[in-house]
Amino acid sequence: MSFIILPGRRLNILENAKSITSSDPEAGYDPENVANGVPSHPFKFDDPDTDDYLLADLDQAVNGDMEDWVVTTEPVGWEATGTVARESVIVNGGTYSCELADSAYIDQIVWVQSGWSMTITAAMYGGAVVNTSAYLQNLYTGKWLKSDGDWQAAEIQYANRGNAAWVPYTIQFDVESYVECGYQHLVPLRMRFKRQTGGGVGYVDDVALWPNWDFVSIHGHNIPPSVSLIVQSDDNSGMTSPTNVSTPTVIHPAFYDDLSSQVTERYARLFFDGTVYQEDSLYIGEWILGQYKTLASDYQPGPIYKRMMPVTIGAAESKLPRSNWSNRGLSLNFFNTDTELITMYEMLDRARGGADPIVIVPTTNEDTVMFGHFPPELFVNKTFLNHDSYDLEFVEMAFPFTF
Repeated sequence: MSFIILPGRRLNILENAKSITSSDPEAGYDPENVANGVPSHPFKFDDPDTDDYLLADLDQAVNGDMEDWVVTTEPVGWEATGTVARESVIVNGGTYSCELADSAYIDQIVWVQSGWSMTITAAMYGGAVVNTSAYLQNLYTGKWLKSDGDWQAAEIQYANRGNAAWVPYTIQFDVESYVECGYQHLVPLRMRFKRQTGGGVGYVDDVALWPNWDFVSIHGHNIPPSVSLIVQSDDNSGMTSPTNVSTPTVIHPAFYDDLSSQVTERYARLFFDGTVYQEDSLYIGEWILGQYKTLASDYQPGPIYKRMMPVTIGAAESKLPRSNWSNRGLSLNFFNTDTELITMYEMLDRARGGADPIVIVPTTNEDTVMFGHFPPELFVNKTFLNHDSYDLEFVEMAFPFTF
């Protein structure tokens, strides 16, 4: 039995995904609604159908494919230093790549969670007598990523390309931990691609940076028994060779699956295998992909569950439900040593004292998963030396309103 949690800003990696598309979205219910942090504002398919899906490109970089240029000397989303140009002949994919003259480089900053496991990829083209090089720096700690996925204080490239041919370089790495990042929840990573000094030009194209994931949950939905839900991943947007990562048991109003290993492929798909026969189309309040954390100690005793039905009360005899389901709450009582309490502090601090949402699974022995908020205050009772107790109240966010 474990108590697992996904805390704070960007807990849902779909929130900053490059794109979320659907097989058949209804007007006014955009696919991006599945990751807007508000389950009561859902995504909805247009009509009851067969084999519907939601597809996400998890890339967090802006214009990594180098296709967007306002002017021909700087790709959109990147800051150029030195002589940079749009290239339409020597490309790895698409229409354009980025040409880097002698000593020139381009930078882009992406904010990510400290401790995240991530993947970065880029295609580079060398030539002449010097390299085209790739760098990644954590601007909060100042350290640089090495080719083995570790970090060091001295400036270093994680990849170099000398030959005049395209080669993609892909590295999986862990962002430095919450403690190593000075107790910061989000930290800035700077991607840099540079043509080293020595003459000639180099090229870069198809840059992508995305978090890996080992947790999936759905909050607020009307998925019927006539379809089976499959969570898939692939290394291409066409999903030509998808891996069935999870086939979770569908439970109303929310369900989850925690995986034994992390998914590192760039694309994720929520596939509804089968036909929807019911009159109402499918809708989803929130689809979450993320990296979960396990608390060092469970609560004692078990949680107190609450259920709160959102209603509009017109009179003592009249109540109008605002949703098909009650949103839930928890009362948790923890008894921890000082060491274990630090873990809870990290979870709450990552959520800025309850201002930002958290996903919790109170016990992995049960099916309950909730997306909501802890309170903005925490009271700790020093029962005796090196032993603490503290109480937390958790409130789930409301599910989609009744249509």
